[in-house]
Amino acid sequence: MRTLQVVVADYALARFYRLPDAALRPELIDTLGNPAARSSERELVSGRPGRIFDRGMGHTQSFDPRSRHKRIFEENFAKSIARRIGRQLATERTDELVVVAGPRLLGLIELGLPAAARRRLAAKVPQDLARLGATQLARKLAPLRARLRSKVIPAV
Repeated sequence: MRTLQVVVADYALARFYRLPDAALRPELIDTLGNPAARSSERELVSGRPGRIFDRGMGHTQSFDPRSRHKRIFEENFAKSIARRIGRQLATERTDELVVVAGPRLLGLIELGLPAAARRRLAAKVPQDLARLGATQLARKLAPLRARLRSKVIPAV
C-alpha cells in the first residue's frame, strides 16, 4: 500500500497530511504556523524608515529598505516548511509527496527541499487551498490522486 504525504500551505499556515491508498480522507499529522504573516511591515521591525532632508528640493524623503521585511519572513517560513518536509520524509514511511500552495510560495518551498524530498515529489499544485478542511481537500485532490495511483512507481 502506497502512502502519499500532502503538504497544503499559505504564508500563515502549513498543514501536513498523510493519505494512504485506502483512506478516503487525509489524516492531519502536523501543522506549522507563521505568526508574522498576519503582521504589518512596521510590526515586524523595530524602527521607522530613515529620513533625509533634501536641501535642493526643500522637502524630506524616506528611505525604504531594498527588500521588505515581510518578504524575508515569508521566505524563512517557506524554508522551515521545506525542512519539516525533509524531516518527516526521513522518519515516516511515505512513497510520494504532493505540495499544494500558491505559485510563489510553491516555488520557495521547492527551492528549499532536500534532494531526497525532491525525488519523492510526485506533484505540485499551484493553488491556495490552505483554508479547506480535510474532506474538501480530498475532493479537490481526487483527480490528482487517481492519476498518481495509475502511475507505476519502481521499487527502491
